[in-house]
Order: sequence, then structure tokens, then C-alpha cells
Amino acid sequence: MGISGLWDSIPDAIERVSSSHLEGKVIAVDLACWVMADKSIANSRMVSHSKDKQVQNFFVRNLFSRVVRLLELGVVPVIVTDGKAPEAKMKTMASRLGQAELKSTNRKRFAQVLKKCTDLLDALGIQWISAPGSQNA
Repeated sequence: MGISGLWDSIPDAIERVSSSHLEGKVIAVDLACWVMADKSIANSRMVSHSKDKQVQNFFVRNLFSRVVRLLELGVVPVIVTDGKAPEAKMKTMASRLGQAELKSTNRKRFAQVLKKCTDLLDALGIQWISAPGSQNA
């Protein structure tokens, strides 16, 4: 879910490059960041209560589109997924989710989303790795 203040602490390491410069490279992708980028959609009443499978699985469609785009660019993506979040991250997670406290660090709904995503990655033959905890733990 990201490391707070990371980019501010390593400004000299930041370099914007054209996507064409990524050809032939292997890149790691934080799947949680991609899923959380669509957080407002995921939390919308329309998605959570929709019976339309296409609407319910929008995050799988978005993942498919992003992975296909990387492959078209000649990039080899390696997707990294979260494991169980450490207890130390509970306040941060609660604040991001707008809740006073969380009942479980397992994040069941999020785990279901990641499972659908990793099923897609398996079907596409894309390598993914499950981190033992949150990626930034």
C-alpha cells in the first residue's frame, strides 16, 4: 500500500522515462497499489451491490488491460501481492479505510479481489509473488 514519504526521501532516484525505454525490462508491480487506485469505484454502492459480473469484476478487467499494455511494450511484469498486514499497520489501514478500527488484518474482501486477480495472472502465465506481509512491512 505504499511507503509514506518515500518519494520525498529519494528525489535524486526519481527519473521519468518514456514507456518505450521499458522494453526488455522486468518490472515489479505492487498489485495492491493498482487495486487501491480503483478504491473509489470498489467502494461505490453501484459496484458492491451490483449483480452484473462485469461491474463486480472491474478490477480484473483493469488488471488485464494494464498487463496486456506492459506486454505490448515488451515489458515483463512480476506482480507482488500483499500477505496478512502486520499489526503495526492497523492504524494506517483504518485511517485509509475511514474506520475507527479494523476487526481483522486479513481484509477478507480485499483478499477476494486479490484472489480473482491472481487467478487471472495464472491464466495469462504472468509471474506473481506473495509477500509474507504487506509489501512495505
